[in-house]
Amino acid sequence: MEELGIRPGYTRVVLNVIKGEPHVISVNPGETQVRLGEGWEGLRSASVVTGQIVLGDRVYGRFTSAVTHDRRATYPVCMELLGQDGKRGMERKPGGDADSARVYPVGELKPVDHFG
Repeated sequence: MEELGIRPGYTRVVLNVIKGEPHVISVNPGETQVRLGEGWEGLRSASVVTGQIVLGDRVYGRFTSAVTHDRRATYPVCMELLGQDGKRGMERKPGGDADSARVYPVGELKPVDHFG
């Protein structure tokens, strides 16, 4: 991640809404992609990161791959999803169940050395 100007601990905003204003959406466990609202030096805004969503008391995400905004390069990354409150995982909103969760699709990605 260093070659992209990404250091552990420096978070950036992510959005999971391609068109329109952010609104509560449903998410399911498994593979997912999110778009960067803010970027780093070598991984700019509109780049896409791919990883896994896990449902628990919150919606957790671990991201391991990033595609640059121009879709010309893919890089390995190690990032965790944080909610708007800065805590690991996004807060669940009312209306989900064991197989899906409702979330407000704005959070942060935190680069980490490894997943804990």
